Amino acid sequence: MIYDLVYISWRIPSYLQAALAVITIGVYPRLPESPRYLVNIGKSDEARKLLIKYHANDDETLGKDLVDFELKEIETAIAYEKISQSTSFSAFFKTKSNFHRLFNSVYTGIIMMFSGNALISYYLSLILNSIGITDTKKQLQINLALSCFNWANSIFPAYLTDKIRRRPMFLISFLQC
Repeated sequence: MIYDLVYISWRIPSYLQAALAVITIGVYPRLPESPRYLVNIGKSDEARKLLIKYHANDDETLGKDLVDFELKEIETAIAYEKISQSTSFSAFFKTKSNFHRLFNSVYTGIIMMFSGNALISYYLSLILNSIGITDTKKQLQINLALSCFNWANSIFPAYLTDKIRRRPMFLISFLQC
């Protein structure tokens, strides 16, 4: 009896996942196309009908303003995306300021990796065990205190963004690393 339970216990989650996948495959053909996709391929009228159906309860007089706004927003977003596709990674090397931006982005990532924050948070329980704090409740309290401290260290500077300029704020943020 126990052997049967152990044998089937790992199969039940797999069967449930497969069942949900089959249900999704069965429902998928009945789902409507995305209004964004329809606008992108030039079928704005169909996108408008779809938005009216789902966002205005099939009543164009009720939701005309909302549908017009959403349709214009979708068209604007697609237009911006088409413009931004013309830029490439080589734009970082065309001007000195763009190269500095690239350097700052890469350097910030490297500094964050070398600061050890991720290592400490990942191996915190092992570190606490090695220094003699083995009680799980005490470890949980330390982890909670560390999370609250990190949260406060991120919220407080967020309120200072209007008061302190970008460059000093960027340099101060490295002090926390």
